[in-house]
Amino acid sequence: MKNFIITSGAVVLNSERHILLKKDPIRGWELLGGKVENNESIQDASLEK
Repeated sequence: MKNFIITSGAVVLNSERHILLKKDPIRGWELLGGKVENNESIQDASLEK
């Protein structure tokens, strides 16, 4: 059986059409995103933590 990872990403623009990025200490500047952890529902993954 194959394992899959569900991920997401988003491009967020402010009123001046600037893109919101986050700075990862290892990868540098990147788009917002995330993934569903093992034993986590999609609904739980979408909640703010």
